[in-house]
Amino acid sequence: MSTATGAAAVRPIGGETTPAGSAPSVAPARPEPAPPAGSLTVAVPVAPTDALRDALREIDDAIKTQSGAPLARVRKLHVARWVLLPARVRDLGVDAGAALVMWTVFDGDERAHVAELVGNARAVLDRIYAHCAGYPVGGDAAAVEEFLLRHQVCGPVAPFDGTPGRSLAIIHQQNALAEHLAMFVRERKSAGMANRYVFLEAQRFVDTALPEPLATFARTRFVLRKRPWFVDAAVELLRTIRGAGTHVAVLAALATAANLLFACVVGLVLGRALGLHAWTWLVVGALVMLLPAALTSLTGLLWMLFLWRTETREALRWVPVPDRMFKNHHEILKQRDNEGAGMNRMTILTDVKPGFMRHVTLHAVLGIIAFRARRNHAGVLEGVETIHFAEWRLVDEGRRLLFMTNYDGDALGYLFDFSHNAAPGVNAIWGNTEGFPPTRNLIGEGSRNVEAFQNAARVHQIPTDVWYCGYATRRFSVARINANWRIHELLNAFPTPSEVDEWVGLLERRRA
Repeated sequence: MSTATGAAAVRPIGGETTPAGSAPSVAPARPEPAPPAGSLTVAVPVAPTDALRDALREIDDAIKTQSGAPLARVRKLHVARWVLLPARVRDLGVDAGAALVMWTVFDGDERAHVAELVGNARAVLDRIYAHCAGYPVGGDAAAVEEFLLRHQVCGPVAPFDGTPGRSLAIIHQQNALAEHLAMFVRERKSAGMANRYVFLEAQRFVDTALPEPLATFARTRFVLRKRPWFVDAAVELLRTIRGAGTHVAVLAALATAANLLFACVVGLVLGRALGLHAWTWLVVGALVMLLPAALTSLTGLLWMLFLWRTETREALRWVPVPDRMFKNHHEILKQRDNEGAGMNRMTILTDVKPGFMRHVTLHAVLGIIAFRARRNHAGVLEGVETIHFAEWRLVDEGRRLLFMTNYDGDALGYLFDFSHNAAPGVNAIWGNTEGFPPTRNLIGEGSRNVEAFQNAARVHQIPTDVWYCGYATRRFSVARINANWRIHELLNAFPTPSEVDEWVGLLERRRA
């Protein structure tokens, strides 16, 4: 914010004028785009030896005792994990071979992130991947980067970001800003000052008393990049067709070509038969192209019929998870993953049900979920505001589904939120995998059987061998991060009286 006549400039509230003696209102600085977060998944085939497990355990212990060093030197790294995927899910189903998976969430460009990871955390990478075939032990940085990118998993994925546009630097600075403002607001409110004057005084406080560089950051406005919906839809459609397999892509291309050829031929024949002018052939052809819409509807009805028959047969074979198995696995996970207050992690591995129909359905569902997630700029998934990051990804040539997430609170409570608030999406994804409660018409029932869903999800959860969080503490919940963003956003806005009350309330309710 600029100043005028020696006084700090402030912005009016809902068209009000500022108090006497204050400077005239000025517009805030030009907004800067907030960087989107990216993710990297690397899967390396490995023999899970005792030496590898010992290395992973030592690194995880070092992260807990040394605040994440040397991963803490990777400045744009939100979270990272390494997890050993077993050859089989609970000794049943698909035999896919064991693999070591690394998942990172970061700010900025993917290749820049890999370079930063190799440059600042090479000791961690060497300690882990020395047990993997083909890793360039003692090689230069370029060779290590090439190794990681060569094993990157690029299959169908449905990601979700619960803190969109909040880079690691922004998260820490907005938290520091909110702490200063909370103390200031509490002092002014204890003196009986009205909210609108508290807000104006807070703006002056930022200009005159807040230390640099935090004061400059406080004056910066961040906005989220939002692409048109049809661009996101086209991107996800192409990814879905490509990820579903070459045969699906070829069928889609042939169907499109056949439709165009059919429309041209019918337009030409009808045009000549009716004695129409040449340009009207195009009109007739365009009308003929409406025929695929009817064919699509018929295909949808047939698909629902086959899905209903498939779900009926699968429901007869489904066996609920025994309570003893659930309780034993639940206790092991609580101790192994050190689940407690604040942010936690979860990794679930399931087998995809066999058959072409399940294969195509799951690819389509992941594409739809990914499209909706990319259009979600509020950070709340179907009313659930406890998800930092989540990712459903097909691995092992589409035969297994890997779910990785970082969330706030208790594991069973997190799964309950999923089943209670996001049942249709959860059913549409996990209903295509083995072991979960049977669904009806793809989105019905399934996870709405809360206890059976919790048991199945927990039993298919595998321990996370190494976990790193780039936040100062695990207390950085999604609600806290998003509230800090809102506080900063309103500070540089032209808020209405109700928004001023919201802003003051957020700071009054804030805990240190």
